[in-house]
Amino acid sequence: MAPNAFHPRLERCLRGGPVSSGKMANCRRIRQRRPQLRHSRPRQQPVKTDVLAKFRLYLTCPSIFSRKLRDIFPNVRSRLVVASIRNKILGLIGIVAAGAAIALVFALVALSGIEGMGQRVSRQNDVALATERLNVAVNQLSEDSRLAYMSRNPNEAKNAAAAIEKGLTQLNERLRLFTAIVPADEKGRADKIAQLVAEFAGIRAETAKLAQEVSGRAADAWGNSEASRRNRTALIEELAGFSRLNEQAGDAIEAESSAYGARMRVLIPLTLLVLLGISVAAAIALSRRAIVKPLLDLGAVMDRLIAGDTAIDVPHAQRRDEIGAMARSVSVLRET
Repeated sequence: MAPNAFHPRLERCLRGGPVSSGKMANCRRIRQRRPQLRHSRPRQQPVKTDVLAKFRLYLTCPSIFSRKLRDIFPNVRSRLVVASIRNKILGLIGIVAAGAAIALVFALVALSGIEGMGQRVSRQNDVALATERLNVAVNQLSEDSRLAYMSRNPNEAKNAAAAIEKGLTQLNERLRLFTAIVPADEKGRADKIAQLVAEFAGIRAETAKLAQEVSGRAADAWGNSEASRRNRTALIEELAGFSRLNEQAGDAIEAESSAYGARMRVLIPLTLLVLLGISVAAAIALSRRAIVKPLLDLGAVMDRLIAGDTAIDVPHAQRRDEIGAMARSVSVLRET
């Protein structure tokens, strides 16, 4: 075979081809020779295997699968056998601590969900408040415009213009806050409201200018024109519709938050009890099997030895921890 040729048996083994039970040993030897064969291959021609081929290989060659497990978990069983009583007790404490930690993580996640629902409710309330404040600013500016309509001298017109300018400043500020906190799915409607507010503000600014430069009647004619009425009607309808939608969304979020909170008030204590109960039960079961039962067995053997019965077998002498040392000492006492 050429030095860089691919071994046909290894090809079948790696590709998941049929490998009979009689050739299991050959498969094992081929698997052991795989590093040398890979080393002899050119670097630019790696062995091509996929997950499915490896899975078929493990099914046809159980020895390879068991060797893979031993590589991943080396000497786990032997380490458990030789663990001292102290380490086993610490392991039991670790089991309980792990259960408590998992329960704590679940509780924190649940509380985080409750906090998230509270934040959603708070944001929805902020949107409702901003909408209401914007509506109040629009109504207040409309009332200030009446001062311009009724102005009969320059001093009254000046006072009306100052009130309108103050109202415009307040309106622009509340519009900025409104557009900043509106949810992304309502941006289209918020942009329409902003456009109507801009038109409304322009009309009111022109009203104040006419009251100062012309007369109150000119301001009245402009402020109460058909275009001004249509703009104000459309703005009020948009704000009212947005308020209704916001109120419905707020009610839905509050209902969802209340339902979630009610579920968590039941699930959090129940989960804590279940997880802690499982961890404590596991710790008790392991302690009975690894510590309590062997000690009880040795105690029973020692009672029979004290009673003069030496024809007994001392259990747990093969263990390599403190209990095994005690069992071997009991064995020596039995022989003597």
